[in-house]
Amino acid sequence: MGNVYGSVIGYDGGPTKDQVDRTAALAHELDDVFRLPKRGRPTLPSLNAALGKKKLEPIKVLSTGDWDKLHAEGGANLGFTRRRR
Repeated sequence: MGNVYGSVIGYDGGPTKDQVDRTAALAHELDDVFRLPKRGRPTLPSLNAALGKKKLEPIKVLSTGDWDKLHAEGGANLGFTRRRR
């Protein structure tokens, strides 16, 4: 999604057909995710448990203040998850 956004913003003309098509495909993928039954969606604790079994770092949820500070410092692309307000 970020690549599509960056391509559209950095282009002086309108979006290309490929960009529009990719945006539509991404919207479909998001719709599919939100249609999953809640009990079929993994929770953060279950994802972190699975990551731990593979000796990988857990997904960290930042407070809104920490998220805003991270963005102010230019570190927005570090893979952190934002807590919903």
